[in-house]
Amino acid sequence: IWAVGEDMKRNVPLIYHWNGRRWKRIAAAERPAGWTYHGFRAVAARTASDIWAFGLLARSDDLQLLIQHWDGQAWRHAAAIPFPGISWTWNLDVQGAVAMGPNDAWVVGNAGVDTGTGVFALHWDGSTWSQTALPPETTSDSRRNLLLSVRTRNGRSVNCLT
Repeated sequence: IWAVGEDMKRNVPLIYHWNGRRWKRIAAAERPAGWTYHGFRAVAARTASDIWAFGLLARSDDLQLLIQHWDGQAWRHAAAIPFPGISWTWNLDVQGAVAMGPNDAWVVGNAGVDTGTGVFALHWDGSTWSQTALPPETTSDSRRNLLLSVRTRNGRSVNCLT
């Protein structure tokens, strides 16, 4: 079991792993130079060596979606996804994530509805994170929610409400 968050007093990410007996704090990957962490918001585990953590990176008035990957040994920086027009004034937040295979992971969230981005869904195809087109009602100045439902191989449904 993995848990992620943020130590708001020290502005550092928190990552904990439950080994069946106790929680152990695990170090996050180094942040990119010039950026500060703004905490992790979601985690998605497929196997003990294929886990994704999603959070925010901040620099002056710029926010980016931070993606880190656990390979069984250490957390590594995987990507920083920019959302043009998102700053401290606008909201960028992760609402949920799911990892279903080595070439199939998803993260959904909100990216400042007034910027024209609105709800977002990003997909991992094994090499790249890319934005997935969503229904037009979920973008622009929409104030609607989106429920992303992904059915896993064992028939379980994973739902993320943005």
